[in-house]
Amino acid sequence: MLNQLLLKEYAKLSGYTEKAIREKIHKGVWAEGIHYYRAPDRHIIINIAEVEKWQRKQA
Repeated sequence: MLNQLLLKEYAKLSGYTEKAIREKIHKGVWAEGIHYYRAPDRHIIINIAEVEKWQRKQA
């Protein structure tokens, strides 16, 4: 099972729009190095396990 996905792919599978994900990142709701990180080419990679933990806390 994959533990991480590019932002665009995560958006397709999760139901969040790319804009909504970028807003969570911009506002600091998702922390860099925990919920996401940037690859050397600056693509945003989503850490699925950590985002799922965050989602459970929000419920």
